[in-house]
Amino acid sequence: MKVNTKTTWLMVAFTLVYTCLLLSSVISRMDNKQPTNLLMLFLEIFYIIPIIYMTTVLKYLNEKKSIIITYTVYVISDVLFMLFYLLIGKNPAYAVIYIVLILVSIVITQIMAIQSFRIKTRQIKVSYCIYAVLFFLLIFTKFVGIILSMVYHINSVFKFTTPLEMLFSVAIFYSLFQIFRYLKTEKATPDVIANRF
Repeated sequence: MKVNTKTTWLMVAFTLVYTCLLLSSVISRMDNKQPTNLLMLFLEIFYIIPIIYMTTVLKYLNEKKSIIITYTVYVISDVLFMLFYLLIGKNPAYAVIYIVLILVSIVITQIMAIQSFRIKTRQIKVSYCIYAVLFFLLIFTKFVGIILSMVYHINSVFKFTTPLEMLFSVAIFYSLFQIFRYLKTEKATPDVIANRF
């Protein structure tokens, strides 16, 4: 995946589709209706491709390998989590596995948030930090909501976090626009060019 302004705009288009799909999913869940597996599959596709691009941008900008690896691990874990969901569904028999997977996601996103503050390219640093911290906070809140619903049958916390997922789209849009601005205004250094391919 090449890093340039055209690809960035393509990722913006992907994120726009993701936003529409996410809105549909949020409305369904707020109405206590479970989104279909097909909707969840398309959500994952249109969500993860821009995130892969954002990870590629880190390599393009010659960021530290530890940061790139962290984002790569996140992408892989997110895809695996979605595959598990699509294959198993919300089966109570796998509740413990779900909790473990969410805990793993919390750890990964926490590391990703910390690593985002180590990004040296200041033009995109803030947007990546916002995305990573926001994701961590929402995942953590959802985990608390799941525990409350399982132990005390309190569903209000989990339901409250559902519309907040729309903030993911805002954070991704912001990151992509910052990437676009950087690519338009800054010339790549020789080291960056060497790391494009």
